[in-house]
Amino acid sequence: MKRILLVDDEPMARQHIRESFPWEKWGFEIAGEATNGSEALVLAAELRPDIALIDITMPVMDGLKLLDHMNQQFPDTKCIILTAHRDFVYAQQALQNGAFGYVLKSPIDLVGAKAALDRAAKASERELHHATTTKKQQILLQSNHYPLRKHFFEQVLSSLLAGDNEIIQRSETLGADLEAGSLLLLVCEVDRLPLFRSRYPETDHSLIEYSLLEIIRESLHEFIPGRFELFPIHFGKMALILTFEERLPDRETYQQLCIQIEQKVEEPLQKYLQLQISIAASEPFSQPHHIRSLYKQTSELLLYRFYQEHPRTIFTNGLFPLNPLSEKGLICLNETAAQIKDQTSADTLHQHYENIKLLLLQMRSKPADVI
Repeated sequence: MKRILLVDDEPMARQHIRESFPWEKWGFEIAGEATNGSEALVLAAELRPDIALIDITMPVMDGLKLLDHMNQQFPDTKCIILTAHRDFVYAQQALQNGAFGYVLKSPIDLVGAKAALDRAAKASERELHHATTTKKQQILLQSNHYPLRKHFFEQVLSSLLAGDNEIIQRSETLGADLEAGSLLLLVCEVDRLPLFRSRYPETDHSLIEYSLLEIIRESLHEFIPGRFELFPIHFGKMALILTFEERLPDRETYQQLCIQIEQKVEEPLQKYLQLQISIAASEPFSQPHHIRSLYKQTSELLLYRFYQEHPRTIFTNGLFPLNPLSEKGLICLNETAAQIKDQTSADTLHQHYENIKLLLLQMRSKPADVI
């Protein structure tokens, strides 16, 4: 049932229109009535009618002025002009200003009135269908946004996308811009990832991952809009690519930016998902194909998170290499890891984890950085 707002300053005219049209049979109902343009705007905001029947000559605000306001404020409402023969010139002007048709008030022309109402109703339905379809497409695009980016990043890492131009052009189809003076790769991973993963059933992982990515994206969009691209890698791990206009930003500039990024996402991630992420940063680079080699190098930096007293972004410069485990240590590590799989006792598992921790501490590069 299409809803109609009737606008006419004459009570007798409104009554005549209400009683002369078989509204229900035609699929319409009078949802509200107004005596002038000002009242009509208030009711239109409240009722959101599909169609407005508007008289031309009214006090306070006439039909032509009301038509202009309706077109601007309520473009989804189709306006039809109510007119008498003496107002026909104004009716023609109204049609030029966006009215969808006109209906003669006296004498009532039921055939012409129904034709005008049906045209307006069909136009309203077409626009509603288009808006609904567009919204569904937007939701579909948004829901596929991250999977498509994940697939793109996998293709870059596997060399299926190898050349700079090829990478840039493909990224543009995803709404990403990797054409810049220089780029910086940040690899981000949720701390204690197995524990975080176990908090949710596997069926919820895609929703949780989407929430995680959106929190990061929204937090950074307010801070550095248009200067980053976000790519999921797997559950709990993602890549951020920062873009700079200058060829090679100085170290202090990009390191300070990375620290600020870490601070920007820390609070909302803790608030909404009760988690913390570790971030490792590459050196700046100018050619997108370097993403492949730099991703491997930067991911390996996340190992240093275990040895940090306080979590902070890990940069390549200033790091001491980790000490290799002895052959005996490696054997012990592998045996302990294998035993964990078959254990269900919390005390035994805790002891195994403590043993692994002691072995990993032997690899520390700098005692001051150990937890």
